[in-house]
Amino acid sequence: MISVSTTQESGLSGLRIADTGSDIAEEILDRIFDPFFSTKLHSFGMGLLLVKQIVTEHLGKIEVESDIGKGTSFSLKFPMRWKQDTPDQDDYLQSKQETG
Repeated sequence: MISVSTTQESGLSGLRIADTGSDIAEEILDRIFDPFFSTKLHSFGMGLLLVKQIVTEHLGKIEVESDIGKGTSFSLKFPMRWKQDTPDQDDYLQSKQETG
């Protein structure tokens, strides 16, 4: 079963997607966002890497939790609006100007 829920707290909008299917083994949990990492035979291992990149480009964060026998959940959190005094925004905009 797949469940989707949303939250709003502390200036952040959140999206949580959870399933009760296969869990992710603890020993590979830290590698699931690595380029070309996959546990599937016919996969390029780029999907979660691209998701993380898109979330990061929007000043968001992604977290994953997996409980053996219970399933896996991904939580995405994004700022509800940009604030001029947010250091993350300033750092992001500065890095974009430097890299073109």
